[in-house]
Amino acid sequence: MEPLVDIDNERMPLRSRLLAVPELRERYLEYVKAIATNSLDWQELGPVVDGYRGLISPVVKQDTRMSNSFEAFNQATRSDRIDEQPMSLHKFAVERRKFLLDPKGE
Repeated sequence: MEPLVDIDNERMPLRSRLLAVPELRERYLEYVKAIATNSLDWQELGPVVDGYRGLISPVVKQDTRMSNSFEAFNQATRSDRIDEQPMSLHKFAVERRKFLLDPKGE
């Protein structure tokens, strides 16, 4: 999804009006770029995911009402083998970062 998708949506008039101002649109896109560059960099995000995964794994394992299996949780939160997973946090972060930094795929 593009950062400016549906920019003229009537349900979000404040967003539309703010981003219609060139200076604010430029600043917004700079923030998007900064988030993609820093926060979606797996070298930075991966250790955070691993830390939270370690913290919540015991609770997730004990959850009897989970809609997915514990194995699915493990697969989704793994930091390695992103190409083998249909969707994982690692794969999402890598692909989203790539898209936001180079939306034309160049």
